[in-house]
Amino acid sequence: MDHFAPLGGVELIIFLIMLCATATAYTIILRNTWIYLLILLIIITAGSILHNADWLLLSLQRKTKVALIQGNIDQNTKWLPSQFWSTITKYTTLNKENLDADLIVWLESAIPTSEFMI
Repeated sequence: MDHFAPLGGVELIIFLIMLCATATAYTIILRNTWIYLLILLIIITAGSILHNADWLLLSLQRKTKVALIQGNIDQNTKWLPSQFWSTITKYTTLNKENLDADLIVWLESAIPTSEFMI
């Protein structure tokens, strides 16, 4: 199933696992229905075909520079509403210091608020 990840991520993999489980259950419950086995066969065949796909083009001449941003902010104060802008300022300052990186990664909890507040 991991060969489907570049196409649709976790959501596609979860969908295909649920589809396979449902098809297997229907095949067992209905006994004479082989169409559901065809669904499993198609998914397995597609996964085998995708196994041979080259999703990445590696270049040995060029190196990728990655910056991992860690604010080291005290967890006792990070989530206080009064500390929100100081936390954002800290991360944006660290981000500006690493603009030469090809990829900048922040922690998933770097911004101390709910997703819908952003």
